[in-house]
Amino acid sequence: MIAVCAQASPQPTFRSRVVIQTLDVIAVDDRGQPVRDLQPSELLVEVSGRRRRVTAIELLGDSAPGSDRPAPVSGRRDSVSNRTAITQPAPSPPVSLVFLIDDESFDPGEGMGVLKAAVDFAAAAPKANQYGVGYTSTNGALTFASDFSSIAALVTAALRGTRPLASYGVGPIVREGAIGIVEAIEISSERNRFAKDSAIDRLCWPFTEKPNEHALCVADIERQSVAIMAAARQKAQAQSNAVLKVLTALSRWPGIKHLVLVSGGIIAPGEQMPWRSLQRQGAAASVIVHVLYVRPNASDVAVPGRSPTAGRDAAEGKSTLANIAGASARI
Repeated sequence: MIAVCAQASPQPTFRSRVVIQTLDVIAVDDRGQPVRDLQPSELLVEVSGRRRRVTAIELLGDSAPGSDRPAPVSGRRDSVSNRTAITQPAPSPPVSLVFLIDDESFDPGEGMGVLKAAVDFAAAAPKANQYGVGYTSTNGALTFASDFSSIAALVTAALRGTRPLASYGVGPIVREGAIGIVEAIEISSERNRFAKDSAIDRLCWPFTEKPNEHALCVADIERQSVAIMAAARQKAQAQSNAVLKVLTALSRWPGIKHLVLVSGGIIAPGEQMPWRSLQRQGAAASVIVHVLYVRPNASDVAVPGRSPTAGRDAAEGKSTLANIAGASARI
């Protein structure tokens, strides 16, 4: 209970006088809990239709902390509120996050940047959260490399166990695997003439003095590049469908809020629609999907043993995972 002291305005008489009026007020919030931090300026008192200034507030025993008197039920006709109810946020539950490794198209050479970002994130992750690592395949099967755990060592060990990519290259003259996927993108799309010339110089030089064989070698480079591009696009679509199946299953699991797809099988800039679709459908399935992938520039050419995009992949991976950490903290 609050005792409110109101001072009446001076009356227009030959002798000024002050009338002190005391009011007993019970102030509760919208949950029926006593409000103990009111200020005089927050109260409006009218007597006989005239506003009176509130000069002091005194908390009485019934509204003091520990009072045995039950709080009034809110929502009565004679109860009003001129302030927003103060509610305490509920504690955030632990977040379950799945690292889903697209292992059939993940190349440790080109994708090491994003994989390292995932490992670093798991190593520094909040201990209250639970993390799992799984692998998917083109048939939509999901294999967990580790149970959900908050132990960083178990999670990072599973992440580091990623298997390498099988070669796309085929051909009778150009040896298998001689043309990298990024190089094939550049050659088949004809965006970078230097990529084709470089491949011809590298692979067809033994036939310099043999025009017929040299022409066959050039034709084989073009054919292989188109075949690699088509195979990669088909695999990416199959992987997207498989991941969507896994995502649908994961969306039924309680507590999973984030899924990180770690993939190296992206085709090329502007040709990532299956993964963009995955992100949109993931949001509809109440699971936030983040994609860490190798994103080559138009001028990037794959070189065996070296990643032309590793530095950028690592930076983008860290940025994406930092956003995940922030979102996890807000759940």
